[in-house]
Amino acid sequence: MKTKITIIVCIVAAVIIFSGFYAYSPINDSEIFGPKNQYKFWQEELDFGNGMWHTRALFSYSHDYGKTFSAPSDMSMTNENAHEPKMIVMDDDVILVWRDEVEDDSIPNISFAKSTDFGETFEKKRVFHGARPDIKQYDDVLYLTWAGPDLRQIWYSVSTDKGETFSEPSLIFAINWELSPYDERPTPTLDVYSDGVVVSWKMRNPDDKSEPLGLSGKQLIREKTETLRLPVLFLKSKRLERFMSFVLAC
Repeated sequence: MKTKITIIVCIVAAVIIFSGFYAYSPINDSEIFGPKNQYKFWQEELDFGNGMWHTRALFSYSHDYGKTFSAPSDMSMTNENAHEPKMIVMDDDVILVWRDEVEDDSIPNISFAKSTDFGETFEKKRVFHGARPDIKQYDDVLYLTWAGPDLRQIWYSVSTDKGETFSEPSLIFAINWELSPYDERPTPTLDVYSDGVVVSWKMRNPDDKSEPLGLSGKQLIREKTETLRLPVLFLKSKRLERFMSFVLAC
């Protein structure tokens, strides 16, 4: 009986101690909530004076269960507009991607940032040319997809070192028919399923302009392996290892 009580006490203590390190799945593209650490990443139009307004990518964090948030930090790496913010939390790292508008087409305009101190500081860099980025993580691998600069292609790349490097871009889909300036362009999204990682997109059907659902497609870019037996919510992480080590040490 005493042994059972000790085990229960250890589990409760571990939950309390480690609860501050967890973040739940995103409620939307700009907010990730956890018991202690909470993050927001959004775009907002700001007044730069003299009638100049620019859309910027802003980030804020809370380390006190959402009671207070830090002053917004402008993550934009341009003097022009910044759009399309996306955010995930991978172990304890906060990872952001967004699109910067740049005057020089030779400069990559999809930007990437990572924080290893719960959002207090970030390392930022430019990674690819394009727009409409989306990012997910699966089994310690980052997956990034985006539309090409002219919005006629869909690309993806992976990182196995938490964003330090990315693979050469792989082309998934390309429009090979004429488009008017008013035709819809594809917007890619990443989804994590039980069988792996999938890139999906949707746009107007070129053969039937009245088709409401339009043209859609999917491509599996990461298949489930034998080692990935657990649900996505419980994939291995450093936090889970620390939690289990604490319980087993009791």
